[in-house]
Parts: sequence; C-alpha cells; structure tokens
Amino acid sequence: MTEGAEPVVSARWAAMGTEIELVAPESARPIFSAIEQYFRTAERRLSRFLPESDIGRLNRSHSWTPVSSLAFRLLWTADRWWRRTGGLFSPYLLPALLAAGYDRPFDALRSENRPAMRPSAGAPGRPKTPATGEAPGDAKPPAAPFPASEPRTGGGRLPAPGSFDPKAPPLRFDVRRRRIERRPDVAVDLGGIAKGWVGREVAFRLRRAGVRLGALSAGGDLVVWNDADDLPWTVEIEPPADFDGDPPPGPFRLRRGAAATSGVHRRRWMADGPKHHLIDPRTGRPAESDVLQATVLAADPVEAEALAKIPIVLGAKDGIAWLEAYARRDRRSGLVVALTDDGRWHVRRFSPTPPGAEPAPHR
Repeated sequence: MTEGAEPVVSARWAAMGTEIELVAPESARPIFSAIEQYFRTAERRLSRFLPESDIGRLNRSHSWTPVSSLAFRLLWTADRWWRRTGGLFSPYLLPALLAAGYDRPFDALRSENRPAMRPSAGAPGRPKTPATGEAPGDAKPPAAPFPASEPRTGGGRLPAPGSFDPKAPPLRFDVRRRRIERRPDVAVDLGGIAKGWVGREVAFRLRRAGVRLGALSAGGDLVVWNDADDLPWTVEIEPPADFDGDPPPGPFRLRRGAAATSGVHRRRWMADGPKHHLIDPRTGRPAESDVLQATVLAADPVEAEALAKIPIVLGAKDGIAWLEAYARRDRRSGLVVALTDDGRWHVRRFSPTPPGAEPAPHR
C-alpha cells in the first residue's frame, strides 16, 4: 500500500444465486448496506424462479406487461446483445433450459456452485482485508444513471433454432409506458447478464458517490476500477474444480474494466444424463464444443458476460475468430482465455487492429 493510502475493507453476502463480494476503501463502508439491498431488489425483480418478479410476470403474460425501470433497461440491454451477437448470446433460452431439467434454483439441483474468478483485495502491496460481513449505514444509492429512452421495436416471429432474424423480435418495448410484450413462444431467462448489468450499475453509482477504487465480484463476473494514483487490480482465473492440468495463465492486471467467466463445469446436474446450463441457441441443447471454460476481459461487464458465451457455443477456433471479427467490426478490445477439453489454455487478445497490422498513414 502506498504511504498514507486508505485501507480497504470488504463485505460478502448471498444474492442472485451466488456470492457477492465488494471491496472498497474504508470510507465507503456506510454505502455497503445500500449496495447489498440493491442486489436483493434486483433478485426480487429479475429471478425467473419468483412468480411475482418482473420476469416471472412477463413469462406468464399474454399481453403488454408493465415492469420496473430496472427490468426494462436490463431486458433492453439483453435484447441488444442478442442482436449484436446474431443470437449466439440469447436471453430467450428458458424453454431449452426447462427441457434440460433446469426447472428450479440451482442449489436444489446441485449444491456445488463454485465461482471461477477471484480478484485480489487490491493492488500489489495493498494487503488483503478479511471480509467483515458488515454493511452498516442506510445510504441510498443515487438514481438510475441510464434512462429508458430507446425507441420502440416492431413485431414478428421468434427465429427457429439455428437461425437468426433481427426483424423477428422476441420482445416489443413500449418506452413511454415502460411495458413489454412477448410473443407466446418466447420465455426469458436473463442468467449471468443480470449480474454483469447490476455490477456495472453498482460500480457507476459508487464512482459517482466518490469511491475512487473498488472491486465487485458476483460469481464469475467481476468489475474493477481505480481512479486513484495507485497500481491496478490483479485478476486471477480459477480453473474448474476437478481440473488437474497446467495452472491458468495470468494473473492479469486491470485498472478499470471487467471480466466474466462461463463454463460447463460450474452449473451441472443429472437429468437423463449429465446436463449443464450453457445452451447452444442453434440447437436448443447444452453446448457441446471443445471449450470447457472461457473468460473474457473487456471494458464493460455486460459485454464481457455476453462475449464469454461465444467460445463455449462455437468452440475455441471459431469462437476466437468470431471475437476477432467482432473487435474489428465494433472497434472493441479485450482478451479471451479459453480452456479446451485437451487441457490446453488458449489466450488471445482481440482488438480493432489485427496483430502485426500497421496503422494507415495519416494524410
């Protein structure tokens, strides 16, 4: 820790089907209780397992359904990533998950649910601080920073498995009345993107409240920031629980950014044979590629969460190629670390400029 630097503290709690850990300076401790409450509110509004949540009501409704601002903005974001990935990331896979046996909270299917990523409790030289579990104070988070101001979409049919048609939206959004209509053949499960989105929102609110550095871990999702004059955070990748091969590459350093991990070993159960929760949208069945686990480091936690699914669905070769094409198309940068079923770790940076390419001369 640099001389005179404020010590960091941490808190842990269970929410959204996983363990949440928040690390921040001592002065931010009074806000912890409000952050914990925000996660619990998000779970009540977004869980498909709660009949009166926004998602539960939407999945039962046959007409326009009013939803909370939180659910509206998150569903709009998830739908945007469905379009942006050509359907390879999809929040519309609930029928396939139910068919695979994922019809109740995961703890009821299997007790093991091990996070695949952990942040250090600060930069090198900043000592780790044991979790206090405390969340004193009653500070209220600032108002939501992202207004629901996107345009309304049209109607259509949900594409069949193996196809993608952006002109056939599964959901229609009425911004003025903050309500959503789904097609009868559509059901929503937000999965990991909900944790990434809530993590992004929390980080935004903490930074706006003057918290200049912090790390928030929610299962396999991580968002960190450090606006102070200090060293970056250290991020370590954790292999699957039963993996006995070479250690993962890393650690990696992030001053500000996010990471997300998806893997077929993290949520598994038995239902007419072994099943996992990562569905291939093209087949409607659990993905069967050579990638067992994929971690994406990117600027945004929602982006990282959506992109981490791609190698699982497409496999290492095609998944990495897809990420490279995405980076060039959308002018984005990041890094992917994929573990394949032969025990090898694959690390590839993706950016708008292909490796070895020279920038065009300025004219």
